[in-house]
Amino acid sequence: MNETLTIFFVEFLGIILNQPKGYRGEFSWERYLEETRSKAVPNWAFKPPKSDISLFRKGMKLEVVDKWNPIFVRVATVCDVLMHQIKVHFDGWPNEYDFWVEDDSPDLHPIMWCAKTSHDLMPPLSKFIYSYFFLVCIKALFIYSSGRSLLLHGPGTMSYTGMPRPRPC
Repeated sequence: MNETLTIFFVEFLGIILNQPKGYRGEFSWERYLEETRSKAVPNWAFKPPKSDISLFRKGMKLEVVDKWNPIFVRVATVCDVLMHQIKVHFDGWPNEYDFWVEDDSPDLHPIMWCAKTSHDLMPPLSKFIYSYFFLVCIKALFIYSSGRSLLLHGPGTMSYTGMPRPRPC
């Protein structure tokens, strides 16, 4: 299914659309097209799906461009499939980074794609690396909060634990 929904599909599923800015009354595609003297883009102008169901299956491995940092291509797993949408999980990463994408997205690649195209493939995040990055972040937060405390309380007010020292009377 394309990201652009057809009028029939929207009405059939009862999806409520956001009205165009300034539009008054209940929105209807037919009335809107008539009022604006416009024509809808015909369905044939959109790329039709290859089949009625995606060929991706839960558990399959692939290489995926990281949508938050597109310079990286990561090892991933298909963790769910719904029609032509697949849910991608980056191996080793927490589930909060999972995302849904169309199965014909140009960001999805078969395994060995990086090797064939000379792209760097980011390996799965191991528990060791994840723990290391977690500690680096905690340390950075500690340094930030320590520096902030130094600015608030002045020099000599921080103990080695990061807690403010009592000021002498």
